Amino acid sequence: MQEKDKRIIRNTIIQYVKILISAIVSLISTRIVLQQLGIDDYGIFSVVAGMIVLFSILNGAMTVAVQRYLSYEIPLGDDAKINSIYNTSISLHIILAFIIALVCETIGLYFLRTQMVFAPNKMTDVEVVYHCVVVAMMLNVFSIPQQAALIAYEKFLYIALISIVESLLKLGASIILIFILYKKLIIYSLCYVLISFFVCWAYVLLTRRTNRTLKFQIRLDRNRVRQLMSFASWNFLGAIASVGRIQGINILLNMFFGTVINAAYGVANQVNSQLLILSSTIFQSSNSQVIQAYSIGDEKRLNSLILKTSKFAFILYYSISLFVFVEVEDLLAIWLGNVPPYCVMFVQLMILNSSIDLFSTPLMYVTQATGEIKVYFIVVSLIMLLILPISYWFLKNGYNPFVVMWVSVVVNILLLIVRSLFVVHNTNLEIKAYWKDVVIKAFLIIAISMLVYYPIHTISLCSRRLLVGGVLTPIIVLVLSYVLLLGREEKQFLHSNAKAIIRKVYANR
Repeated sequence: MQEKDKRIIRNTIIQYVKILISAIVSLISTRIVLQQLGIDDYGIFSVVAGMIVLFSILNGAMTVAVQRYLSYEIPLGDDAKINSIYNTSISLHIILAFIIALVCETIGLYFLRTQMVFAPNKMTDVEVVYHCVVVAMMLNVFSIPQQAALIAYEKFLYIALISIVESLLKLGASIILIFILYKKLIIYSLCYVLISFFVCWAYVLLTRRTNRTLKFQIRLDRNRVRQLMSFASWNFLGAIASVGRIQGINILLNMFFGTVINAAYGVANQVNSQLLILSSTIFQSSNSQVIQAYSIGDEKRLNSLILKTSKFAFILYYSISLFVFVEVEDLLAIWLGNVPPYCVMFVQLMILNSSIDLFSTPLMYVTQATGEIKVYFIVVSLIMLLILPISYWFLKNGYNPFVVMWVSVVVNILLLIVRSLFVVHNTNLEIKAYWKDVVIKAFLIIAISMLVYYPIHTISLCSRRLLVGGVLTPIIVLVLSYVLLLGREEKQFLHSNAKAIIRKVYANR
């Protein structure tokens, strides 16, 4: 297996470690902050920070845009073009940050004061929190070009280190609250700004230290601005459609069934989001190489990347998702104690839905690599939003709440087909091989694994069922994947690495 493939595996492992550490630290810090601020002040911070969630979606779209154009030019070796993209993106983000701040401190502040409901004695604290969040958001916008550059050059170790340190600093900020007697909410908000400043500074410093070819100058290339904004705007449309679908379903469920169903849907969505992180890391690690392979016309490499990353992303996702799918009732009972009605079925349907959507992700990355995304995102966004009117019709006609997830499953199958057609039109990717060697075989593994594991689940003693399932499900998925999914090259890679590990173990004895 090529050194580039090993780099993808290494970057994926780095991101897994980052996710694990950040998740543990986040759970601890959230608990401390909630205890120290109290429910009211914690709610104020959450709702004020949540007001600017739309801009976080914009940040993601801009990061993808800058990273795409940098990754495209890197293998071509034109330092002048690379610096033009880098400097234009920095200048553009400085302008965007101040525009966003202006909007937030005028229209946003007016909305905060006149439309949102807070206790009168808390309004001063609310406004201080709001100003702090706006400053933190500006700093996050400043850091986007630096993040994109590190991703494009595959410096995932540095990104992971910054993320881990950021989590530890937030834990430190929560611990400081224990020793503060007054104005805890304001102190925490100020700490939030200081942490954002550190993160921004760290991205700038590490980008300059790790890549000497990037020379910063305040410079706006009109053609580059048009390219970046156009690319980001269509990605932003796709992100808005995705968020609109999730929140739209939540609103529909509330309209027809009330808040109990919202609680079940919210918990299920949270569980599924954590599972999806397992597969998304390998796609993120390989995205720069996908764009680079496309930019130099290396079709063999492009096909190899899509097939391999899709296979391993499925294995990573399903080896745990199978266990959660079958044992969800017991797992939710341990986690929540009092499980909301309908929650079990929602989790299972979301896992099924995500198993289909998983295979659309690499096709989306390939399309983004081509730069031909306008029609793609318009069509995909419209199809995605069809979930809402179709679900409304079924709910209006008396169907149960699970119908929204079955509609999502059907629409995601349609989206997978549509994305395949776009890839065929825009690239020379061997889409038939993708369906035959990845998609069909993966769903064959799903079917066989269910037939194998469900009898074991049924006969296992309740007290030992989770332990048995936790051990058996990864083994079942790995064995089936080795036999049915992996090709000769992937098997050779596993054999050679297994032999190398065994040799090292014996050499150390």
